[in-house]
Amino acid sequence: MVRPAAGRPTTLAVLGITFFIIAADGWKRQWWEDTSELNADLKAATHRLANESAEKVNALNTVAMLKERVAAVTLEAKQLLARVIELQKGR
Repeated sequence: MVRPAAGRPTTLAVLGITFFIIAADGWKRQWWEDTSELNADLKAATHRLANESAEKVNALNTVAMLKERVAAVTLEAKQLLARVIELQKGR
C-alpha cells in the first residue's frame, strides 16, 4: 500500500471536499430559486390583498350610500302617503 506524501491530500479527501463544495453550491442555488419564488408569491398576494381591500371599501361605501337613499325614498313615500290621506280627508 502506497501512502501519500506528507502535505499531499488523498484522493478521497479531495473527492469529499469537491462533493461538499458542489452540494453547498447546489443548496445555495436552490435556496435562491425558492426564496425568489416565495418573494414573487408574496408580492402577488400583497397586491391581491390590496385590491380586495379597496373593493371591500368601495362596496361598503356603496352599501352606505344605498341605505341613505332607501331611507330618503322611504321618508318621501311616507310624506306623500300622509299628504294623500290628508287630501282624502278633506273631500
